[in-house]
Amino acid sequence: MSDKASRKKWTGVMIRKELYTKIKDFLATDAGKELGFTNPTQLIDDAVREFVRELVDRRFQHINTYEDKVRVLDNQIGKHGDIVTIFFKTGTPAHCDYCRKSDCVHVKYVWELPEVSRVLKKHGLKPPMNGS
Repeated sequence: MSDKASRKKWTGVMIRKELYTKIKDFLATDAGKELGFTNPTQLIDDAVREFVRELVDRRFQHINTYEDKVRVLDNQIGKHGDIVTIFFKTGTPAHCDYCRKSDCVHVKYVWELPEVSRVLKKHGLKPPMNGS
């Protein structure tokens, strides 16, 4: 792959000079060398990738399950997250009270939880056609 083609996979991001200097200084220490990063770009790329992964992984939190509903905390709603209720009724699709849909991310998340989907199936409910 040419250098020009390789650069198309990257974009520039500005950070404060003092932060860049701190990263460079850290990478020069024994602790920094142990991490295996050879330049600030590698460390920043890894740190941001980890931060984004954590945000995605902790978006949803299962709160509780009842016979007719499941409650989920969605950390991307509101300032500090909000609880969403997904209602279930035999013979009808699930219904999310927040999205007012039966095929939203909250419904899909609930069916991806093995312990929840077992309870729902036990009560005669079926996952969405494109779900589990």
